[in-house]
Amino acid sequence: MNVTYFDPAHAHAPEVTGLKITMHWQYFKVGTFVLTVVLAIVYLIMLNGLATQGFDMETLKANQLELHKEIEAIDISLAIPSSLYALESNELIQDLPEAEKKSFVEVHESEFAFLY
Repeated sequence: MNVTYFDPAHAHAPEVTGLKITMHWQYFKVGTFVLTVVLAIVYLIMLNGLATQGFDMETLKANQLELHKEIEAIDISLAIPSSLYALESNELIQDLPEAEKKSFVEVHESEFAFLY
């Protein structure tokens, strides 16, 4: 028959194991807290970077709109000298002699050319 005797020297082993489990649980809670803080800081840094990029994008869009308006103004100022009114008021065209005999030639359907 097998007989196991109680040894008081080994009586504290379950308490030490319970203490180890408690210490592991404390390390787990502290590690979780530290990980949460680190992730929160990383999230705030990424959110700040995204907001900065959005602000920069809005600034670039405003600059693009301003440049587009300037291009339209320049196009209008360039179109004015080449307009029909400017061509008619040009001195070279005003000095041309008046045509005495006017005739028209049909170039294409409903398109005519003036001959003199």
